[in-house]
Order: sequence, then C-alpha cells, then structure tokens
Amino acid sequence: LDSMRNGKAKGNSWITAEYLGQHQHQGMASAVTALFNHVAKEGLPPSWQVLHLTSIYKGSGAHSNPNHYRPIAIMPQLCKAYSMTLLSRLEVHVAER
Repeated sequence: LDSMRNGKAKGNSWITAEYLGQHQHQGMASAVTALFNHVAKEGLPPSWQVLHLTSIYKGSGAHSNPNHYRPIAIMPQLCKAYSMTLLSRLEVHVAER
C-alpha cells in the first residue's frame, strides 16, 4: 500500500490510493491481505474486471489526429495493488531461477 501513487484515478470502486495509505495502520493492511488471499483462491471479483478506457492528448499535433492520443485504462485501486503484489512476487520467483 505504501508504493501506491497518490493522485491517480480511483476507478469504479471509489477507493483512492490516499485512503488506503492513510488507513493502512488501522487494520487496512490486514484486511487487504485477507482480501488478496481470497482473490488468489477464488479469482478476480467481477468489478475488478471492468476497466474504463479513455484517451489522453499527447500535447502536440492536431487534436483531430488519433495518433496524437494515447490510451489509458483506469482500474480500481485495490486491483492495482493486487497487480503490483503479483508482479513483485513473480519478479522474485523469476530472479531465483
């Protein structure tokens, strides 16, 4: 939870990175751990499988040209945290080989 970046879009869950970080020492970390263990056994919740796709203008070129935009996917913060946790564990596993 410490490594999550503040100020990012919260996705469809309305839970922000700031909220998770501010409450991690009030039982949030253990609750998130229990949730992640449940997700690892049962699979991603349906709400985590829904991403909001949008495009952002790159800042130069014609606004009418689609090549001057980049796509972004906005996902729930808990899904981001779960993804980051999986990535770090996979990196350790790969590094050991």
